[in-house]
Amino acid sequence: MIQIKKYCLILCAFVLLALSGKTQTCDIVFYGTIKDAKDHSVLSGAIIGISSIQKNTLTDADGHFHLNRLCKGKYNVEVSFLGYKKKSFFIEVNKNTEMNIYLSLDNTALSEIKVVGKQATAEPVYTAQKLEDRAMDLSRGQSLGESLKNIAGVNSIQTGPTISKPVIHGMHSDRILIYNAGVRLEGQQWGSEHAPEVDPFIAKDITVIKGAAGVEYGADALGGIILLNPPPLNYHSPFSSEINLIGASNSRMGLVSGKVEGAIKNETLAWRFQGTLKKAGNSSAPGYYLNNTGSDEINGAITLGYKRKSFETELLLSSFNTKLGIFEGAHIGSVEDLKYAIANGRPFADGNFSYGIDVPRQEISHHLLKFDGKKYLKDNGVLKLTYSFQKDFRQEYDLRRGGRNDLPALDLDLSAQNLSIVYEKNQPNNSFIKYGINTAIIVNNNVPGTQITPLIPNYDSFNPGVFFIKKIGLKNKELEGGIRYDFKTIDAAGYDANKVWYGGKHDFHNVSFSLGSLFHVKPYLDFRSDLSLAWRPPSVNELYSNGLHHGTASIEIGDKNLQSEKGYKWINTLSYKQEKWKTEVSAYANYIVDYIFLQPDGTFSETQRGAFPIFNYKQTDATLFGVDLQNSYSINREIEWLLKGSLVRAKDIVNKSYLPMIPADRISNSLIWNIRTTHQKWSLPFISVEHIYSAKQTRYSEQNDFAPAPAAYNLFNISGGISYKVGENRLGMNASIFNAFDTSYKDYLNRFRYYTYETGRNFVVRLSYKF
Repeated sequence: MIQIKKYCLILCAFVLLALSGKTQTCDIVFYGTIKDAKDHSVLSGAIIGISSIQKNTLTDADGHFHLNRLCKGKYNVEVSFLGYKKKSFFIEVNKNTEMNIYLSLDNTALSEIKVVGKQATAEPVYTAQKLEDRAMDLSRGQSLGESLKNIAGVNSIQTGPTISKPVIHGMHSDRILIYNAGVRLEGQQWGSEHAPEVDPFIAKDITVIKGAAGVEYGADALGGIILLNPPPLNYHSPFSSEINLIGASNSRMGLVSGKVEGAIKNETLAWRFQGTLKKAGNSSAPGYYLNNTGSDEINGAITLGYKRKSFETELLLSSFNTKLGIFEGAHIGSVEDLKYAIANGRPFADGNFSYGIDVPRQEISHHLLKFDGKKYLKDNGVLKLTYSFQKDFRQEYDLRRGGRNDLPALDLDLSAQNLSIVYEKNQPNNSFIKYGINTAIIVNNNVPGTQITPLIPNYDSFNPGVFFIKKIGLKNKELEGGIRYDFKTIDAAGYDANKVWYGGKHDFHNVSFSLGSLFHVKPYLDFRSDLSLAWRPPSVNELYSNGLHHGTASIEIGDKNLQSEKGYKWINTLSYKQEKWKTEVSAYANYIVDYIFLQPDGTFSETQRGAFPIFNYKQTDATLFGVDLQNSYSINREIEWLLKGSLVRAKDIVNKSYLPMIPADRISNSLIWNIRTTHQKWSLPFISVEHIYSAKQTRYSEQNDFAPAPAAYNLFNISGGISYKVGENRLGMNASIFNAFDTSYKDYLNRFRYYTYETGRNFVVRLSYKF
């Protein structure tokens, strides 16, 4: 307790020191936000400058700008942004001055150009894709893992129809960092059936980083990074709101999500309330129901913002709560019945529809408190401080012989504190320098009273890290390099089924780095090359698991002697952008030393709770090679063709075999008809048809599985939508038919593919009203 108080006093002193300082003669700040004059959306990457003193800057991702160290006087300000009319005006400053600047579209210059989006940001050196606009709208109501499958190179690993988590370039769970509203998500990510504890409705867009950017976010990003980016607070409108209604036929899912926001006190205070309610019943495969696959979800978030002169701060409080049914057909009474179920490939009974959720099930609550602040300094730099506290509760209920199904079989309570202090300074020619420290303290305990030996022991974890990044912009190229050092200690303690103590202290540390380059070969052709080293210490379940993991319906056994994974990844991306044709191709190679994976030993354990296959955590050296493709072509002004594809080749180079649970080759083709209309109220009508082909995964080793890989499959999805103007407000309507032909198929990355087919046809209707 004394150390915590001392830590808080040092932190407060640091903040007060950053905010202190006397005003100098030439220390005036001109700051504000640049927006679209029509819909008030922020313009990121706009240029604002004062030519007489050769001072200019770019707006950040929230459209904010700061021109620091101005003397008293009158200045000619010039503002420009691609596709908008330039704006020039005089301003007299005698003190710190804030201004909102509105730019109008240059209709003359853009009369023959199809405008897809207004925001434009400086191109990143690393390889990244973003889910936004229409693609984001059409993914509403889906889980994070399912939504991101719209990005090439991203798949999802599933545990039945209720649980899905992202897979990037063949890796998932602890090898992927998820940042929710700028905070690293800390929970029970180690489980392949532990879905991310986030509400996608909190995000305006979602970015997937595949290349060399882990230096800033953390050392564990062997697979990649996912950023859920909320919209910036609106300081300039007293009140606005949005409501989304979604219904789905398969599982008879109903969802409502809404937000209200506004600003008070001369645009210095802003607020937002956001919430989501979701309820779904049993899903259905073609011809039968999957019993006990319903879900309930209640989420909410409150955001408060304050800004004044050269300082901004934001406070976020969010709560995510869900109950997930686990398909009951995966829990079987005897070894013979289990083998028979796998051979049958589907449930023996057709099931029925119900909203009830029985055992097995998961109940998860995740609460987040985040405080961050920005101080714009005299040297044109920005000092950012972010502190977060997360509380994660996970209860997993299992079918228990003799009753007592009201007691959880696994009951975990995790507390996490994260602190980040970062200094960033933009420099001329799209250059910048950034460095900082990150610290994480995690305490994870088993809650007593389950009457079952815990799957993992209690543990404490402490993880400080420091990083430095430098970017240099040259005539036709941009270079970025970064280095990071992390230290992580894990102190575990538990008792096994024989009441024998086990555990111990483990210390891990390593350096990670990234080297990235962006070459503007032609005005329409860019080439990126990223080389990085990332590392990941083994998680507690990999070290010490010794029992039934009910979510995966398997017995998992850890190895306390596992070493840290070290991944060397090289990714090269070619981007071609013309008016009609846009193509991006990425090729990557990833060499991972001491790769950790689960391997079935070919035997089954018959317990009081049923019969389950046994898996052991193993370690080897591995290589992963792959290619991602995203392509769009405008056939004419109305019809667009989209092509997405990905393939991964993964090998265990020590044992000369294939790695388990690697995505199969996948390709999708879409035709989109953007219907022209002259109606004053109706706008943006479209219809799209998508075909998805997933090949059979032939690259697997029999010793890593206990059933053959499923056959290849073809799916067809149909979507359409339109927007209607209601006064000054907007009503958006769209609908989708997933698996339009009700195809029976199995996906290789579904842990329950042994017992059932995937879900069948699903009609989804979405309504969105902004006012």
